[in-house]
Amino acid sequence: MAGKRSIGNLLKNNFIDATRAELIDAHTLLLGTAPAESFTDEELRTVVQGSREQRSEPRVATMQPPQPEGEPTPVKAKGIPNLGTTGKWGGRMRRVTLQRRTDTQEAYCQPVGWNGLIWNVPVGVPVDMPWPYYESMRNTQLRDDGSDAVSRYERDGKGKVTKIITPTVKDTIPFIDHGDVPGTENLPTSYFDFFTREAKATECFKNKTRSALIGIHNILFEQMPMFAFRDMTNHDIRLKIAMALGGDIEDIMRDEQYDLVAAG
Repeated sequence: MAGKRSIGNLLKNNFIDATRAELIDAHTLLLGTAPAESFTDEELRTVVQGSREQRSEPRVATMQPPQPEGEPTPVKAKGIPNLGTTGKWGGRMRRVTLQRRTDTQEAYCQPVGWNGLIWNVPVGVPVDMPWPYYESMRNTQLRDDGSDAVSRYERDGKGKVTKIITPTVKDTIPFIDHGDVPGTENLPTSYFDFFTREAKATECFKNKTRSALIGIHNILFEQMPMFAFRDMTNHDIRLKIAMALGGDIEDIMRDEQYDLVAAG
């Protein structure tokens, strides 16, 4: 009976015909830990292949974020990318490889949430992640500011005992960050980001049509029927948009308002 082959020989055909014992050895060598017993042979093969590929040019998992049930992809004006939860994401993306949280974690996927949706992201393979999911994942941290693990007690010369706490912050979802997905580096990360850029370039949509302004309003705020804008001028709609975007955009409208008053 032939013995187990070397990692070098298995790499030649990307572990396609590797036995379970060989896959376990490869997992331990490439990832530094033994795999969970619950992994099937195909799950092991996918993880090992992904671990090997992330060392060169990663092959990205094809699994996509979930879509809300019963919600169609919104129709937007030409030139406005899709930056919502429905349809194909049209903004900045980050390529990441999620890792197991502990040596005993058996989950093959890790849930990551955005705006009420949960995406079960595969562990161990590179994934192109829409920016809001990436932000949600990297901002999910566990702060320990009181457990015994971060506390110690000191006694002074008078016998008084003082508790000293050194808080720690840990990422609850460990991952390898491969950087921005090529071609998406300069794309917006949200509708807020996109419309802020547009507002700066157009003096807060100064020459936009009324229908375009209403469309922008309804993306930034909750959808409103047309009759709700009956008593609002285009200037009123632009003011409301500026309030949502804040900062420099509010300053643009404030200056414009000042000029209108000054002109009498």
